[in-house]
Order: sequence, then structure tokens, then C-alpha cells
Amino acid sequence: MGENMYDDLFSILKQNSSLIEEEFLKFFSAGFKPKLLYKPIREFLVDGGKKARPTMCMLACEGFCSPPKDLVKIASAVELLHNFTLVHDDIIDNSDVRRTNPTMHKKYGVPIAILSGDVMFAYVFKIISGTSFSDGIKVRLVKLFSEKSIELGQGEVHQIEAVHSNTLDENVYARVAQKKTSALFDVAMLSGAIVGGATDDALEKLLIYSNKLGLAFQVRDDILDLTGEENIIGKKSGNDIKEGKRTLITIHALNHLPRDKSRVLSGILNIPARRTTDNDVRDAMALIHEADSIKFAQEFAENLGKEGIGALGVIPNERVRTVFVDLMNFAIQRDN
Repeated sequence: MGENMYDDLFSILKQNSSLIEEEFLKFFSAGFKPKLLYKPIREFLVDGGKKARPTMCMLACEGFCSPPKDLVKIASAVELLHNFTLVHDDIIDNSDVRRTNPTMHKKYGVPIAILSGDVMFAYVFKIISGTSFSDGIKVRLVKLFSEKSIELGQGEVHQIEAVHSNTLDENVYARVAQKKTSALFDVAMLSGAIVGGATDDALEKLLIYSNKLGLAFQVRDDILDLTGEENIIGKKSGNDIKEGKRTLITIHALNHLPRDKSRVLSGILNIPARRTTDNDVRDAMALIHEADSIKFAQEFAENLGKEGIGALGVIPNERVRTVFVDLMNFAIQRDN
């Protein structure tokens, strides 16, 4: 993918990434004790990542007003919430690698990773409460962050319930992904817009965009899990097959393959991860390609992108609208 078409987006992401990491180093100083708690947090928070969600927060505010001084703190809270979910997701999935590095629980052990995640989550609300915004704004932000955190937990459980299920369809997948993935994008978009003074009507439209972006982002993640290169995506491909996850791709294949082949694919997905071989993954991939499920998923993501972009007209700032269009297009075309 040619990066020059997203120069403005990448420049903003890079700039905001530096701002967010500076904030994190203030929140989690090297002198904080116990070191065994704060060192893993500090390492994890400055260990790469696109910082797309805090950038959404800052842009959403800028779309309606000049960004206030403490906006970067709210954006940092958004990214902190996201990273808390990554630490706990890695434990749930027993993942070995995150952003090309060992996951926190593999490096420091499960107890430290759980406790670090808990502290990161607590800091989200400590940061919000310590900003200079009015009490009314703070209450709205706390309500937003807490409600979407509940959705994240619900989505994670729905995904666990969905493993080994052969009765899912694309609509059920979308409902699960909207809670598990879109919720974080909703927090990012709405928190910035609330600080920026957006009307309730505008917030409803922005929620459409963030919801479609989150779902499209997840679908593209599903695609990259099967097609991405390890040195680019930072992990081995085929993990979703090994873990038996019912992604949009595997759901489509299960529902569109001939019955005998659908049973074969279901059998592979039901093998415990530790016993799933590379040959099993290759066999599953062959069936997925036979059902043309990756193409279906990409088209699904592109349609979501069109729907989301159509909701951006409520943002007065034209440059911000353009960057959000670029962000959506990047999300559905990215290779990492």
C-alpha cells in the first residue's frame, strides 16, 4: 500500500503517538514502586502501536473546537483503556507475542500481568477525574468509559461462548465484534466530541462512524491473521484457526461450503490449540479459499467503510473530516 496517500494521517498519528507516550511516562514514572508492577506497564505502553484511538479522540474534539489543554489526558485515558484490554486478552488467549515482543504474562508471569492490567484500568478514571474540565463533562466521560468497558467485557464473553459454535451467522458476528472491538473506537470518538461540545445529534452520527470503523478494523484483523506476513503483523498467521475462533471468515466458510467440507473445517477449528498442527491450518486455509471467504470479508469491510464515511458530514472542520475518511480507508486496506 502506498503510504504517500495517507501522509497527513500518518503525520498526525506519529505526532500524537509522541504526545501520548510523554503523558504515559508522567503517569508511570521510572521511580514508581513496586517496580515489578510499574516497569511492565511502562514497557507495554511505549512499545509501539499506531495510537489510532487516542488520535480519534483528539481529532473528534478538533472537529468542533480548538483543542483544550487537557484533551491529551483524555486521549491518554482512551489508549490506556485499550492497552488494559490487550494485556488481559493476551492472557485469555494465552498469546506468546504482542507487537513482535513477548506478551506481558509470558515475560513477567500471569499474576503480574493481571495486576498491571487492573492498575492500568484504574488509572483511566484517575486521569479523567484529574482533568480541568467541568464536573458535568467529567461525569459524562466517566459514564461513557464505564459503559463501554462493560460492553468490552460482554463482547469478550460472547466470543468465548461462540467458540465451537457452528450456528453463528454474519449478524451474530457483527454484534459480538461491535461490543468487543467497536466499543473502544466509540469511546475514542465520543469522548473527544463531548469535550469539543458536539450536540447529541452529532454524537449519534459519530457513533455510526466509530461503530463501522471498529467493525471494519476487526474484519481486517481477521483477514490479516490468515494472510499477513509475520514480520509485518508481529505474530504468526493462522492463530485464529488454532484457537478455533469463529471470525467472519470462518463463519462464512462454514455456512457456504458443502456440508461434508464444512464438517471438516469445523473439526479443525474444534481441535485444541496446542494440538492444532501446521497441516491442520493449511487444510483449513484451503477450505476458506474454496469458499471465497476472504474476498467476502474484504468486501464486507469496504461496505462498512462507505456507511461510516457517510456519517461524517456533522463535523464542521473539513480537514478533520478528510483525516477520518483516510483513517477508515487505511483501516480496511492496511497490512498490519
